Amino acid sequence: MTIEPSAGASIPTPDQILPERPLSPALKRGWKGCCPNCGEQTLFASYLTVADQCGHCGEALHHHRADDLPAWLTMVIVGHVLAVALLAVENAFSPALWVHGLIFGPFVILS
Repeated sequence: MTIEPSAGASIPTPDQILPERPLSPALKRGWKGCCPNCGEQTLFASYLTVADQCGHCGEALHHHRADDLPAWLTMVIVGHVLAVALLAVENAFSPALWVHGLIFGPFVILS
């Protein structure tokens, strides 16, 4: 079975196909939040947004999708930290509800 290119599409020549990069170094760079190709620039444009391309080597990064994991992980970590702190303050001091809002409101907004 042969696949014919669609109208306007061309089949890349062997010199246009990029060589495969070693898997282990690319994964290590990605886990550090760096470009999997060169390891020089950050993988992210902002806190939860993957950059379109590497500023150093030009590697396309837009296809790396994080989906909901970073947002979910942030909510889990912040939620557990704030819940423990809230319960500790409640058990130790039993302050009024407005005091809880005064103490923990800025933490909720900043996180």
